Amino acid sequence: MIKKLMLKRIHITNKKGFTLVELLGVIILLGVIATIIAPNILKTQKKSEKELFEDSVNALIRGAQIYYANNDFINYPTSGIAANSLELDVKNNEDMTSGSIKLVNDEYFYASNVSNGKYCANGVRNDLSIDEGKCPDTPDRCFGFDKSTGTITKFYKEKVGCDIANPTVPDKIDGIVVKKIGQYAFANIKHVKCSKYISEQSQYDYKYVDIINNGNMSKINEYKEDGYSCYPIYFDPVSGDQYSKNDLFSLSSVTLPTTIEVIEDGAFAYNSISIMDFGALSNLEYIGQYAFQYNELRNADFSRNKILYEIDDEAFCSNNLESVNFNGAEKLEKINNWSFELNHITSLSLKDLQYFKEIGNGAFYQNDIGTLELKNLPSLNFIGGSSLSNNNLTNIEIKDFPNLKVIDSSAFSHNTISMMTLENLPKLEKISTSLAYGNSITTLTLKDLPLVTTIGVNAFAENSIKTLNISNVSNVETLEPRVFYNNSIPEFDLSIFPKVKTIGFNFMSHCKGAGCMTKLKIDNPLLEFIDEYAFGANNNLKTVEMGENPSLTTYAQGVFLRSPVEDIVIPKNMKNIGYRVFVRENGIKAKSVTVYGDDPLRFNSKWQQIGLINFGNNNCPVIPEGQNSVTCS
Repeated sequence: MIKKLMLKRIHITNKKGFTLVELLGVIILLGVIATIIAPNILKTQKKSEKELFEDSVNALIRGAQIYYANNDFINYPTSGIAANSLELDVKNNEDMTSGSIKLVNDEYFYASNVSNGKYCANGVRNDLSIDEGKCPDTPDRCFGFDKSTGTITKFYKEKVGCDIANPTVPDKIDGIVVKKIGQYAFANIKHVKCSKYISEQSQYDYKYVDIINNGNMSKINEYKEDGYSCYPIYFDPVSGDQYSKNDLFSLSSVTLPTTIEVIEDGAFAYNSISIMDFGALSNLEYIGQYAFQYNELRNADFSRNKILYEIDDEAFCSNNLESVNFNGAEKLEKINNWSFELNHITSLSLKDLQYFKEIGNGAFYQNDIGTLELKNLPSLNFIGGSSLSNNNLTNIEIKDFPNLKVIDSSAFSHNTISMMTLENLPKLEKISTSLAYGNSITTLTLKDLPLVTTIGVNAFAENSIKTLNISNVSNVETLEPRVFYNNSIPEFDLSIFPKVKTIGFNFMSHCKGAGCMTKLKIDNPLLEFIDEYAFGANNNLKTVEMGENPSLTTYAQGVFLRSPVEDIVIPKNMKNIGYRVFVRENGIKAKSVTVYGDDPLRFNSKWQQIGLINFGNNNCPVIPEGQNSVTCS
């Protein structure tokens, strides 16, 4: 018995097992393997989740495209369709917790801050930018911000989570009120061009600023301080290639806070913004040059902008504006040069604006304006050149403006104006060059313009004026060339301008239509000079009532060329008779020649010298000695 127990004990004692060291080694080895394998497993799992999310977002964009097509490609919501909306008809899109699918520029669909709580997606179909985590709740990080001035200096379109199609600017960033949208902050451009004329070199110097790599605009400010003018360009300065708006992502809308006071130069240039509620910007004071140039705005209503005082050069040029409203903008002073050119505005009303001073050059050039109302603008002193040219205006009345000094060149040219009135403008100094050139004016009224001394070149040329009402424009001294060229005025009495000294070439030549320019009266004691062809080519002009005109010394070349004047008169102090003064056509001959003064014989020798050239084939004999007139056969 004892032997058996001993043998059993010996058997147990000799049985082998794992030592503690061996067990620890196994555990460590398993840990190393787990460390190597587990991340790959998790990475694969995450990759699978991310790819699945990406596929889902691409499906949402495809769903939006189908929705748009099913609705005849119209009326897609401007704010987009929520990523979890049933309208997109995409499986499992209820997993999306935020974001929307937006239509940009009527061209492409864009996922904006689409998230399922684990990932955030932005971008177009099959080209999505995806980051882990929820999309950011605050847009603050999407903007460069100068805290010292409250200015948004740059919009970071490239940052994930920033809505690059329809951004919303907060009213505060880091507790600081946002007051300004800085130069080119949202502009969809790459370069700004600055130019300065160097008189010593008789040429311009040009500088180009890459604003993508210079968001704070320091270079532009330096150039401006040095006298350069800076403006956005839409082409590569090296190759000259035109940029497409979509070379960079183009904004279709933007929401600004009511705290905005200033929108600086080029702030939103070259985007595709179609809607902007300016009236909501109750603190807006100034809109800078090129601020909204080359967008797609259809309406601009400033009636609620009570403290807006200036809209600067080209601020809204080349949009799709059909209507603008300034009435109610109580502090508005200036609409500057070319600010609304090249739009489709159909009517313009500026009235009851006590501080309004200036309509700049080309301000509303080439629109579709058919109706113009300018009324109760006591401070108005300037209407710029070409400011309302190339529109559809039919009636112009500029009346009762006590401080209006200048209506500049071509202000109303190339419209369809039939009636025009300039009346009671006590400070107007000149009727400018081509003021209403190329219209259809039949009735023109110039009344109570006491300071006007000059009527400019082509001022009313190329119209159809038949009725001319002129009174109290008595200080005119110079009638420049072609003032009434190619009109239909039946009679004209130059004595309505008693102080006139000079009549320019083609002043009232080429009368058109039956019955036009049949009678002309010239009895002006201060008149000195009538320039070339001033009354030429008036086919019905037979009667010229010529007073003594004691100061008139010169008939320049062709003054009455091709006008069948019957009674030729040479004033008594005439010294110069130009070439072809009285030449006429079609065999029409003068009835008489009269020379005022003591020595008519001095004209005989000159007459004989120029004979048929000057007086045409009038068959007028030499004036007999002792007489001052002769009858022509």
